[in-house]
Amino acid sequence: MTPADRGEVEIECVTPPITVQTLQQLDFGKVDAMVALLTDEENLALCELAYENFGTKDMIVRLNDRTNFERFNELGALIVDPSTAIVSLLDHLVRSPVAASLMLNTGSGQDIIDLEVRDPELHGVAVRDLRLPTDVLILSVARDNLVLVSKV
Repeated sequence: MTPADRGEVEIECVTPPITVQTLQQLDFGKVDAMVALLTDEENLALCELAYENFGTKDMIVRLNDRTNFERFNELGALIVDPSTAIVSLLDHLVRSPVAASLMLNTGSGQDIIDLEVRDPELHGVAVRDLRLPTDVLILSVARDNLVLVSKV
């Protein structure tokens, strides 16, 4: 009896090799961020190619083996360790429920927007002195390659 006779379907995933040419075909030069969910070796190869050939800055990687942490860290990858991710999420929910609900998209009628302020007249103005709507919540401010995260 074949799987089809038993009402089953066989699925085979074919992944093209991770090469510069494959990434070029995917128009990888236009990518702002990359999320890698493969094996650590495949993720590392992908991160190295993306960083060296396309300058991809935001590389998010699911870590499968903690011994590979430093290899990804050296490339500047943002590392998600499944063994600690839930604990970290719970910590954020307890310490900052409003920000966590925004990030998880659980609040109705709420959006997260990245906003770049270029108006030279706002140079040097403190955030507290900006006349923002009362329902605006600033989660972080990035300036001069430094990110300041608010404590909401």
